[in-house]
Amino acid sequence: MGNEERKNIIYEALKNKNQEKLKDLNVNEEEINEILSEIDNKLEKLDSEILEYINSVEKEINYIFVDEYKEYLLKQPSLKPEKRILGLANGNEKIIRHLYSMNPNSKTYILKFQSFDSELKDKLVPFAELEFGDTLCFERETNKIVVYKHETDTIDYIASNWNDFIKELYD
Repeated sequence: MGNEERKNIIYEALKNKNQEKLKDLNVNEEEINEILSEIDNKLEKLDSEILEYINSVEKEINYIFVDEYKEYLLKQPSLKPEKRILGLANGNEKIIRHLYSMNPNSKTYILKFQSFDSELKDKLVPFAELEFGDTLCFERETNKIVVYKHETDTIDYIASNWNDFIKELYD
């Protein structure tokens, strides 16, 4: 077994909390620390890359995202939130299909969705797509979270800030 293959097996055993496998491989603390250090370095690089993408988007749209949203993007690498159902004031529910990506190479790159045919477009910053084409947005002036309803060209207020918005989501 080569060194790289051994590292991969140890990594999988760590990820799966497989103590027996680690014991069978006679893994020492130095090997574990080396693998954990590599993981930390990869995460730091990824975080740095994501922050660069966010900064680039902010400059392009002339809007600074709230820190809580940026932190969420760093902690939640998937573009699908864990809890994806949003309850509306009228009792209806909306499902979040995905957040828009900050990566310019993504099909769901956020800048592709910043322009839409509405008088409200200069007041909103879309950040996620809901089922049936509606969009979750930040309101530029207040940073409140709103749903932009494309069929009626109207908005519904959802939450006064990012943290309240996340708390309101459910499965």
